[in-house]
Amino acid sequence: MIQSSPRGNIECVQLHYMGLLIMDIALSFDLFPIRIYNILGSQTKDSFGKELLHFDIGPLEKEGKRNILERTQKQFITKAVTEIISQANVREPITTGYSQSLSTWIRCCVHLSSLLGVGEGWCWCKYVYLLYAAGIYDRGEQEFMSLGDKSLVVGELLSLCGWKIIKLMSEMEASQTANLMAHLSPNILQWLRKQARITEIPQHFPVEQYTWQKVLTLLHTISSHCTPDLHGEIISQLTNFVQYCTST
Repeated sequence: MIQSSPRGNIECVQLHYMGLLIMDIALSFDLFPIRIYNILGSQTKDSFGKELLHFDIGPLEKEGKRNILERTQKQFITKAVTEIISQANVREPITTGYSQSLSTWIRCCVHLSSLLGVGEGWCWCKYVYLLYAAGIYDRGEQEFMSLGDKSLVVGELLSLCGWKIIKLMSEMEASQTANLMAHLSPNILQWLRKQARITEIPQHFPVEQYTWQKVLTLLHTISSHCTPDLHGEIISQLTNFVQYCTST
């Protein structure tokens, strides 16, 4: 008889538990098709087909495969959080029922992120970013202020501001847009164009009514938590520009 490994048994139980969490989220928010082995790692495949006492965890993925695995895990968590926000009644005022349902599922994703090794902090930051991306500013600010390390999400939120600025200018008359762009330095213009290309907004999110004031509010929210040498100058110039836009 093959001797059981206590460490292997514990890890096997945890793998089954994570598999159940993944299936629960996927079934609840229609995230199929998914491959659990792609999220948990190829070395875990046999854990679902052997008796617990006869199972031992295989070697960890090699470095390159671990990077792919982490990216796959983050993609699944991001997709899950996106669907949780999207399928909640985000266009209506936050009711007690909505708030409790949202919080329960988000905590489930945070817990899964921790078990997978992606990190709770990363998941909370992704949640804050997606709230702002969906136009849920009040809840976004509330969750942002509760983050332990806000600097982890400032860069993404700044990119989101840039994307929204480009969106607002694209809806103006060409002459009006040209007049506004004349108030921007070449470096900021180049930065804005880059954000328009790289910023990811889920296509099925509710259509937000973009306003300069909302962008200004978000800039003020993140300004005191930015890293001056990385984001300070950009935030300063964008704030001055958006303030000018709100006054015209």
